[in-house]
Amino acid sequence: MTPERFRDLLIAVDLRDYHAIKLLNADDRRFRRWKSGERPIPKEVAAWLEALAAHWAANPPPDLRGLPREDSRAIPREDSRAIPREETRQETRRDPLADLFADFHDKA
Repeated sequence: MTPERFRDLLIAVDLRDYHAIKLLNADDRRFRRWKSGERPIPKEVAAWLEALAAHWAANPPPDLRGLPREDSRAIPREDSRAIPREETRQETRRDPLADLFADFHDKA
């Protein structure tokens, strides 16, 4: 794979350098050398990127530009009362000390 093809595929799949480096578990110096052509691009990396670009081309993300914007903060009043936020938070929280003391008192 040529460095030009490498750069074109990164752009085609909208993959920034930082994210590509993280996904490939490569260091930034090696990645820069691949992009500049100083080092050859490993065959595994080239094959992965080609497959990713082919998948991206065959399955593009939906175009949402024509849809109206949604305000995620706007919750209808009846829905906001259905699940009280404080009660939900308290139910999901566990107090490890309370469990420990309960076990201690049960054994005593």
